[in-house]
Amino acid sequence: MQFEQLRCLVEVADTGSITAAAKRMYISQQAVSVKIKQLEEELQCSLLVREKDGVSLTQKGKETVAFAQKMLAERDTFYNQIRNNAEVEKVTIRVCSTSSVTNIVLPNVIDRMESKQRKVSLKIILEDELDALFSHVDGKQCDIGLLTFNRDELAERFIQFSGNLEMETLAIDDMVYVVNKKFLVSDVAKISKGVFYSSRQSLYNIIPAERHKDSAQSNSIVWSNDAEFHRAMLERKGTLVMMPGLAYQYFFSHKKYTSVTVEDMSEFPLIHAAVYRKDAPKYIQEFVNMIRLEMHMK
Repeated sequence: MQFEQLRCLVEVADTGSITAAAKRMYISQQAVSVKIKQLEEELQCSLLVREKDGVSLTQKGKETVAFAQKMLAERDTFYNQIRNNAEVEKVTIRVCSTSSVTNIVLPNVIDRMESKQRKVSLKIILEDELDALFSHVDGKQCDIGLLTFNRDELAERFIQFSGNLEMETLAIDDMVYVVNKKFLVSDVAKISKGVFYSSRQSLYNIIPAERHKDSAQSNSIVWSNDAEFHRAMLERKGTLVMMPGLAYQYFFSHKKYTSVTVEDMSEFPLIHAAVYRKDAPKYIQEFVNMIRLEMHMK
């Protein structure tokens, strides 16, 4: 259960319409429908009754909305408490981060902290090598590691550090292919594998290159982690940008760009996670919670 799913349900209940809720949240109607469907599957019950002029809540839906409103209010209260925590104000948090969507989320957290808590100091090191990131945290060069990586390889590589480190999942995600709508031949958002091979691509370098190339043999891959570069590439004909879903949600979820399906391409299940030492101070866990909340507030 995610805050974003709960917020979608609350907005639909408030507006009486999935379309209206999507407009209010600045996301697609499909995204709202998917989030609510995921919530229904998890709870194993129907929350909405779809009608011609909108939607209404089932009895279980009303109960879930009440729960969601309480959880969202508690989230906001907790977030404000963390921002005003005197203990955090006096510390320096050393962050080691992969080139991933956390580099999009983290600045938002930092901005809020610095606007209210001038005594907080954060030092950030970018590290794309997963073992090196674990070593930085394990060796106390950094207090916390933020990473986005392929789920299976992440679990495999973390084992050797699990004796000293904790790892918490911030969000589960998938890679999303994004194009500029004006270059689509039709409204059907699908691209053949052949076109994918011949297109120039820009990818977040958060999955092993060799693993990606097992599924997409192409010499035209451009590895980049810069959001402005991605925007520039999307303005060029024939460019296909692949990024984590949360990155698409933060930067490209509007009318100009759209996600597409690349036929016969395997998916890359991703985990956004935080790692820290088991003996880390309490404020490190609080910092992790702040990041998790930020990732689900959009």
